Amino acid sequence: MLRMSFNPAWITSDKLDVKALYRRPAYDGRGLRRVDAEGRPEWDITSALPVRRHNDWAAKGFEFLALATWEDVLACRGSLETAGIRVQDLADSYSTIGEPNRRGFLVSAYLAELAKDSTAAYGRLAELVKEHGSEAVLAIMQATHPGYALPEALRGIPAPIAPDAPEPMAVGAKRRGRPKKVEEEIPA
Repeated sequence: MLRMSFNPAWITSDKLDVKALYRRPAYDGRGLRRVDAEGRPEWDITSALPVRRHNDWAAKGFEFLALATWEDVLACRGSLETAGIRVQDLADSYSTIGEPNRRGFLVSAYLAELAKDSTAAYGRLAELVKEHGSEAVLAIMQATHPGYALPEALRGIPAPIAPDAPEPMAVGAKRRGRPKKVEEEIPA
């Protein structure tokens, strides 16, 4: 499935009346990002929304996903080809819906691809947790994504201790006394 990016020229054109699908992160009732059973983030996908109001949708947290129908793709053919996207390469992303000549974006194929991408991202996250521990990864993720929660399976994993590392000090503990002098032999 070939992905397309949003083109601002679609907003400014008075002659284009195209619609697009958007997505935004799904949240539960407590304001936390919703995840599925495997810990992958879930998305809410909209129905066809007018592209001329793209800035309104973006301000509400929506991300451009794709043009809604094949007719919309054909209407934007010039700008897509200018961006280096062949319209025929997008044909696999659209299927017949309802009427024989009307083709809509395959949301199910997109969701399957998103699940595959999310599984790969989950694998990378699991590697980071194994390497640095749950607390460190959670702190880093929350710095960029407030309210982020690690999947249940990745919580409570301690950071590995290197075999040559000194014993960690308790938080707030102070060393007493002066450091011991170590006399080294100087080779002659």
